Amino acid sequence: MYIVNATELIPAVQKHWRTISFAAIAADAGSLVGMSKEAVKVMHQNLQSEDGFSISWTKYITPVMGPGEDLNAINRKSIDVFSADMEKLRAQGTVKVGLWQWSRRIMVESTTEAIWGPQNPYRDPVIAEAWNQQRTFEAGFLTLSVFPFASLFFPKLVRARELAANAMIDYMRKGGHEKASGLVRKRFEHHRELFGLTLEDVARGELGNTFAVLGNSTPCSLWVLYHIFSDEEVLADVRREVSKLVREEKDEEEGIINVVDLAGIRESCPILLSTFQETLRYRAVNPGPRVLLEDVLLEGRYFLKKGSMLMIPAPVQHTDVYAWGENAREFDHLRFVRKPSPGHKKPNRVAFRAFGGGHVLCPGRHFASTEIMALAALLVLQFDVVPVAGKWIEPTWENSPVQAGFPVPDEDINVELRPRDPEKKWHVLFTGSDKAMEIVSEDSLPDNIVCRLFGRILAQSHDPQEPPLIPAKIPFIGHAIGLLRHGSSYYSKIAKPIFTLGIPGGKMYIVASPSLVAACDRRAKVVSFAPYVVQFGKRVLAASQPSIDLLSEDLLGEKGTSNLRAGTMKAMHDTLKPSDSLTEITQAMLKNLTRFLSLEIVSGDYRGIPLFDWTRRFVTAASTDAIYGQKRNPMRDPEVYNGFWEVDKSLALLGLMIMPDLIAPEASRGRRRFFNAFKEYYATGGLETASSLVKARHNVNSHHGVSDEDIAHFDLGVCTALLVNTVPSIFWTLCHIYSNSALLTEIRDGIEAEVYRQGKGEVITVNIPDIIEAFPLLESLVREILRVQSTNASARFLLKDTVINDEDGKSYLLKKDSFLAMPSMLVHMSEAAWGPAAETVDPTRFLKERQRTVQAFSNRTFGGGNSLCPGRYFAMNEIMSVLAIMILKYDIEPVGKVWEIPEAKHHLSTSILTPVNDIPVRIRPREEVRDVEFSFTWQPEKK
Repeated sequence: MYIVNATELIPAVQKHWRTISFAAIAADAGSLVGMSKEAVKVMHQNLQSEDGFSISWTKYITPVMGPGEDLNAINRKSIDVFSADMEKLRAQGTVKVGLWQWSRRIMVESTTEAIWGPQNPYRDPVIAEAWNQQRTFEAGFLTLSVFPFASLFFPKLVRARELAANAMIDYMRKGGHEKASGLVRKRFEHHRELFGLTLEDVARGELGNTFAVLGNSTPCSLWVLYHIFSDEEVLADVRREVSKLVREEKDEEEGIINVVDLAGIRESCPILLSTFQETLRYRAVNPGPRVLLEDVLLEGRYFLKKGSMLMIPAPVQHTDVYAWGENAREFDHLRFVRKPSPGHKKPNRVAFRAFGGGHVLCPGRHFASTEIMALAALLVLQFDVVPVAGKWIEPTWENSPVQAGFPVPDEDINVELRPRDPEKKWHVLFTGSDKAMEIVSEDSLPDNIVCRLFGRILAQSHDPQEPPLIPAKIPFIGHAIGLLRHGSSYYSKIAKPIFTLGIPGGKMYIVASPSLVAACDRRAKVVSFAPYVVQFGKRVLAASQPSIDLLSEDLLGEKGTSNLRAGTMKAMHDTLKPSDSLTEITQAMLKNLTRFLSLEIVSGDYRGIPLFDWTRRFVTAASTDAIYGQKRNPMRDPEVYNGFWEVDKSLALLGLMIMPDLIAPEASRGRRRFFNAFKEYYATGGLETASSLVKARHNVNSHHGVSDEDIAHFDLGVCTALLVNTVPSIFWTLCHIYSNSALLTEIRDGIEAEVYRQGKGEVITVNIPDIIEAFPLLESLVREILRVQSTNASARFLLKDTVINDEDGKSYLLKKDSFLAMPSMLVHMSEAAWGPAAETVDPTRFLKERQRTVQAFSNRTFGGGNSLCPGRYFAMNEIMSVLAIMILKYDIEPVGKVWEIPEAKHHLSTSILTPVNDIPVRIRPREEVRDVEFSFTWQPEKK
């Protein structure tokens, strides 16, 4: 066994992660949990390859355990468990507990509920007890790897394992994993679908995963609580910080309720984070084991032989005075936030080994960190923790299990949990965040890592006649990084009518002047959208090369609609323009919409729901049922639905065509699911009940010889166009209306005036086009919200050199093979086009009686020129239908009582911004119309 103590050798060891392997140890865990010989064999194959089981599975689950909605969901569930448990404790008054026993119980309950979902097998106290430190399996985990005849010598240990294993097998047979967290679903997908393990082996694998999520987080939570409450200074600092997350609001009885959103601990609690990190540093005892799969010459000096063990013990690294300073053996809760000064050394992150490092970095660190810090924050806010003995006595841990990453105490710490201000009411939220806490050094990668995603570096000359070139702060790649970081809002940082950005692989012209936008639209054959259609089909839709060749025909548009690309666009415009076809599709959507809302919003069911996620679900259901037919619509399958929205999150990464399974694994898998489902849709007669739009597209594609498989691929583009902008459009409009009581009243009164024009009754037919005609403020508001929220880039490609002229006569040369964008954000905020209040939301802006003369090219919500969105009429019909129904029938209020409109997330791949965070709301049927039955229809007046 080799022991690595020198911090400077750790990077060298991590470079040899394939041959100095942790994957081999992970593979051995299969035997410990009783997996079959066949499964263990699979786990040991290709131990040095990303294609092998043991390396690929940790990478496979990383997307759902990194910052994003999957991680938010499991953290939110665990915090719900904490909140409910502490509410019960507060009702009991002062309670005596063993701090280790209590923290362990609540961590097991919260973690297992969050991970394994509504059928969580650990709800059974017998199964949960099998993991109790005093009862064998968890404490004896290492014993199974040491003794070959464990069942003979340690029958109690094996019985505990089999008890847990059988419960997990039963859980999976009943489909419990299908409703579990993204983590469990991804593990099942990897083990079963990619590597063919039996359901029983997959279930047994969950025992090892149980150890992974509980084995270290439970004792770690104890020590975090101990260090906070046993030191008055630490407690005061942490309590002062987390108290800033609390806001007072009035409840329905006009009483005061304390609302705390624990998502704030990720960004607003540096002292709590530092205390947590210092606990990891001070208490971690993990040995950092590895196995040599080949001989390795380390740093040209140390020969390490194949078959040997290697350890990087955390205690050695965490007490190194060269890494941490002279007080390395002391607990300093401000160590990770204090600025370096004499006597206080800047922490050496390489020496911080609590979560491993390099390629062997714990994928669950963000979940565990947020969970433990949330527990600590709630306890600090709501309780005083007082030792029964009168003073805090640090427990020993001489009998802690060898494999424990954090020491397990020999004896419990008996404490009293005393509620602080028992009369206070609490409402605990976790709205989530896309941002990661910088727990380890790998969580803050430098910009140059991002740059590796790009290919060629700009090396072209700049003609003086071209738009002015804006230099990048970081040569060649600075603008690309800016676009990745800020999305379309990056363009607004430069105040010029037109300018040039150097990007990897070429140059990009950014057009901000409305008159120059019009000039580009007039040269649509040369300043062309067609190449983007081709590249989208190739990079994102992954169509076959013959279909890509068909899409690439006649890029200059000199042969009319005889080619596949132009013919498909014509078919879409024909079926989605105001006509009987559009009416039929809209009516189908409306029918689906009213059914969904009636089922979803039940009287008396006032639970909080995330508004954006809820909007996404009903818009997807109503729209795709209308387009593809309710009977065989593939998007009704939750796996296809989730897969599609994973693709939407990672469109830009998929478009790079650089190892999509590695850089966007969730999206890549989701895309394959989508393709397979739509291929099956056509194979099983789905076209029979499809809309005229789908049939028309299919006819054009079939006429050009495109296979059903490629048509299924093209449907990913249809769903993208249909959904990704409509969903946020509806979300923002609902937020704007319901957060403004005066506006809500005005619109509701206007709608009701038309609805009740012929009197009230038990059944009232509501023709939505009549509402729009009689009450134009509704449409004006929608168009205004779209104007303000739109970031449509209107991307084009130069097929030839061309010259465009500004309204003042100045000319600009645009060179062949360059990119061009006309960001709607810049045009829509132009005071020249929209007046001095261009950046303000004005619901009346589009009313005819007060509308100023605005050129059509200044409104880019749905694109412009010959690339105008063919689905714009359907999108508006859908948005107006949702608003009419919601405003007439339902009330929406935020769970926190006060509307806090989230910031918008800037990105490159959609035209309407999405929110950074969701808003938990309650949706109630209006009392005033509870006994009225509305029959909604869409029958426009024929002109």
